[in-house]
Amino acid sequence: MDPQYLLKDEVEFELACRCYVQPGGFASALRLILKKMMFVEQSQEVSYEIKLPSGYIKNPNKDLDVCSDKLDTILRYISELNEKPDKQL
Repeated sequence: MDPQYLLKDEVEFELACRCYVQPGGFASALRLILKKMMFVEQSQEVSYEIKLPSGYIKNPNKDLDVCSDKLDTILRYISELNEKPDKQL
């Protein structure tokens, strides 16, 4: 996974799975933190366990809504590409 392509809420989720929670911050800075953490995870053992944050377990319907919205957005993009193919892509 390349954090460069993740949206801010997706980066925050990945960081929360790694017990790193820092409110606010620019998406670019958070992506860099995640990228560094993932590099360390690949090269050596880490002191944290990657797991689903407890807040996500308490309210799964909210998370399903977020996923549904993201899927709708992706399907809309696909539809637009099919209707108006761009030869530059």
